[in-house]
Amino acid sequence: MPGGSRPAEVRNQISESRAIPTSLLTTSMAQTPPKYEYDIPALSSLFAALRNIQNTPEFDSSIRKGTNLDIKHLRDAKMAVAATKALRLKQDNNGVTDEVVEAAELRHSVLKSIHATDMFGPGDLLAALTQITNDRFDTIDASLRTIRDDITKLSNNMDDRFNRVDAAYANLRSKAANSKLYSGGNPLQFRLQKTIPGLGTAVVDRLRPASVPANAVLTLPAAPATGSEYEYQVGQIMKFSHAQILNLVYYYNEDFGIIASDSIEDRTGKLIIAHVA
Repeated sequence: MPGGSRPAEVRNQISESRAIPTSLLTTSMAQTPPKYEYDIPALSSLFAALRNIQNTPEFDSSIRKGTNLDIKHLRDAKMAVAATKALRLKQDNNGVTDEVVEAAELRHSVLKSIHATDMFGPGDLLAALTQITNDRFDTIDASLRTIRDDITKLSNNMDDRFNRVDAAYANLRSKAANSKLYSGGNPLQFRLQKTIPGLGTAVVDRLRPASVPANAVLTLPAAPATGSEYEYQVGQIMKFSHAQILNLVYYYNEDFGIIASDSIEDRTGKLIIAHVA
């Protein structure tokens, strides 16, 4: 009736429709939250080096057997891994060694496995642990390869520098001997050693006269080593053609002071100077 109370049977129907089914209530009450099945000690209880470090509660996080699973513990474990790695890299690392970092990583792996199993089921635990191990060894192997490659590059660079120094010193002696010969009116005898890495393709292109075809100049499949010598008759430099001079430019990867507008006389003269001074 308008403005009045509802009949009793209507009120009963509404109450029954809002009530939680007994089966669901029983099931909900029967479920128990997942728990940790064993103690997981705090990192600070295992390593004295972590006990006096300020503002690092993740090192003091411990877990007692039978307590409910808490995702915060997993997050603390992840933070502990990052914190120990950061401390390990510092010059004053407070005694945080590789062993401490590895323990933090293992603790995090254990908690990750526990929470993953709770959320997604057990799966193949052995396969998961194997994958974690393989991933870790792959990372270590990649780091070692990088270090080995860096050492090889450094060694090669050092060898090249020593070769260049040796070649430069040998050239000083050759130039001194050639200078003595030249001042006495004698032909030069001593060739130069290569001191500049690479081939002088770009230098040749800049200096090659239009009258000299490109295929008249020397080409090599790879750059000669520093310290090597090109086979040429050093005593005949004054009779060299443009192409013969460009062969030396290409091999030694240097212009010997020659410029594009130089005549053949200018070029041979500058090449003589490069062998005596």
